[in-house]
Amino acid sequence: MTSSIGPSSTDALEPKPKRRWMVLPNVAFDTDDGLGFGVRGELAVDEAGHEPYHTGWVVHAFASTRGYHHHRVRLDRVGFGPEDRLRLTVHLAWRQWLNDGYWGIGNQTAREREYVQDFDEDDPRRKRYRYSLFQPFAHATLRARIDGPWQAYGALTAKYSIVETYPGSLLEAEHPFGLEGGVTVQLQGGLLYDSRRPE
Repeated sequence: MTSSIGPSSTDALEPKPKRRWMVLPNVAFDTDDGLGFGVRGELAVDEAGHEPYHTGWVVHAFASTRGYHHHRVRLDRVGFGPEDRLRLTVHLAWRQWLNDGYWGIGNQTAREREYVQDFDEDDPRRKRYRYSLFQPFAHATLRARIDGPWQAYGALTAKYSIVETYPGSLLEAEHPFGLEGGVTVQLQGGLLYDSRRPE
């Protein structure tokens, strides 16, 4: 009688998941938000029978010299559920703007004459048309393969907005509807035709 301990022949023949990754720097400039720097990292786990990968991760961090931030994490899971027909993508983010612009609503939004000039850096009049917005954000999409390139999908987006005005700003003076911020929820659904091969 002989016995052996170790992986079965079936296990030995199964290909192991492969991992691909990359890290890239980000540099951008905007006249409102200034010079920005960031980094983006991606990790893909490949398994046979799943395209473009089995699991994908994205981590991204970005910030500018004038207070703009966009930090996010994304998970993309392909091929699970009945007959591996489902795909789930989850996206979580934190976004903020410390120098966003508000010029009024409607056609009467010309810049006021007394503010058409250059002001010192610490002069509050520089903030006449500015405000701050802070926004945590979440988005989830579930796709189901129907046949060939056709897929059905449903999506849920939720975000919480925090608006802060500067003393003497136009936004503070006009106080439009929605200034209090709060929760926004959006539902989506439909059909998707994706003919990319490979994606």
